[in-house]
Parts: sequence; C-alpha cells; structure tokens
Amino acid sequence: MSKYIYTWQQVVSFLMPDWYNLQQKDLSSLITYSRQLGLGEPITFQKTSYSQKDLEHLRILLSWWNLVNLISNKEWRDKITARIIQRNAILSLIENKPLEIYSIFCPSYKKGNGEYGYMGVIGNHTKAYIHKLSGFVKLSKELGLSIHATAYFSDLLLENYECIQGTTYKEDLKTNYLSFKREFLDVGNFVETKLLSSINELSKGIGEKGIRKGVINIPIEIFEKILERNKVFYINGLGWTNSMVKERTDILISSYSLMGLVFRKMYPNGIMFWVESAYERGVMYNGYDQDAPIPTIYPIKDD
Repeated sequence: MSKYIYTWQQVVSFLMPDWYNLQQKDLSSLITYSRQLGLGEPITFQKTSYSQKDLEHLRILLSWWNLVNLISNKEWRDKITARIIQRNAILSLIENKPLEIYSIFCPSYKKGNGEYGYMGVIGNHTKAYIHKLSGFVKLSKELGLSIHATAYFSDLLLENYECIQGTTYKEDLKTNYLSFKREFLDVGNFVETKLLSSINELSKGIGEKGIRKGVINIPIEIFEKILERNKVFYINGLGWTNSMVKERTDILISSYSLMGLVFRKMYPNGIMFWVESAYERGVMYNGYDQDAPIPTIYPIKDD
C-alpha cells in the first residue's frame, strides 16, 4: 500500500491547492487532532505518513471545516468548542458512523402586549433557520460526510403557561408543528423532525411548565448576561415586566441545564446547530460545566 509523508501544511496544500484562500481558523488543529485520533501514522514531530484512505478522509474534513467556517459565526466558537466539533467529525469518518446534528426550535409565538399562544404557521425566523440547518446538512453530505440530523420542536417549557390555560393552545401547537414539518419537507427533507416531548426524560423532568424549583445551575455572571438579553425579547416582543422576565429566566436556566445533561447522553459525539435568535442562551445548556461546552455551531445571522 502506497504511503505519503507530509507536514500539516504540505498535506493541506496537496489536498486543497488553494487553501490560502480558505477560511483557515483552527485549520492546523484539525490536521493535528486528526493524527492524534488515528488518521495517519506519526513519523516525526512534524511529519506524518498517510494512506490513500487517510488522505481521502482528510480531504472531506478540510472541505467540511471550510464550510463550517463559512456558515458560522466564529466569534461564538472558542478553541475548546472547535476541538470538540473537529473530534466528532473525525470520529464519524474513522468509525464510519453518521455525524449526529441536532437543533431545538421554539414554536412560533403570537407577539405583542397582551398576546398569548401560538400562530397557525411558522414565523420568518423559524423558516430562515430551517433553511440554514437544511442547507448545512445538504452541503455536508455533498462533501462526503455522513450526517443524520434531527430538528426538535419544543412543545415543552411553554411561554405564558398560566395565561394560555383554557385556550386552544394544544391545537395551535399541533398546527404550528405541522407547518414546521412541511417546511423541512419543502426544502428537501434532509432533517428528521420530532417533538421535544418524545424524549421521555425531558417530558417528565420539564413538562409544559418548565422546572420551577431548585438551584440555578449556572455561574452568576452568565446568569446576569442572559437576563439582560432576555429583557430584549420578553419586554419588547411580549410586553412583559422585569419581574416576569426574571422568573422566566430562572425557569429557562434550570430547564436548559437538564436538557444539556440529556443531550450529552443522547449525542455524546454529536453537534448542536443553534437556531434561536438569542445566541447568548447557548451556554445555558452547559450548566455549571462551562469548561466542557456542548459543541455548538452558531450560524451567521442574516440581519
């Protein structure tokens, strides 16, 4: 079997001659980490021996990492997160298993002071991020990476829970979910859709009300940042008071922390694709374990 010996820059130049024009953030770490996980055999500190199969895997990884850099907001990706995302993609190729991508979508709310409940169809934000997620999955597959993607529709942790009792909110949620599913089908059916309540541990642990008791599982400085960001949405969009926003933030952080624990178990080698408008909320899934973040891709916003 033929072997090819390269430094990391040589192998990148060989596989992608125009690599200097690529989005290069964390590119060297991708090659180094690939070697550590078994793609290639170290010869010296700088040089690695590659088989033809190794090189094909590296070509896929380089192309995919360039795609990740092109579509994502790199300011929201630290080095730890980048390393975990790279690790999971590398393992997918080495182990010949689909890379699991998952997202959690909120239902589309009626907005405005005194408005409660859900719209009959998805809103513009949801539609835009369905297209972003579907497009990313489609392009990833075209580059040669096996992907299984799941979009969860959150029928748990409902906004204004007390206010919507006695209304048709359950039927409205069903209608909104059907609109959600149709949009994924219309853009190519690249993503499986599920209700968040289909995860038994979340259905029991969070429910429609959310977690309303217990410790706030997040550092205080992060809590304060999330609280300020939540005021933008809830006060301006839904007409809430400061005390209502504070109570809701407590519920969100406790509930997201539990979701983070569950998703870590369900997708140990998976990647979350962020679809909420408030990117600041992403850290809520990590709880107190901020040094081991859930690997998340934050797509570039249109606005």
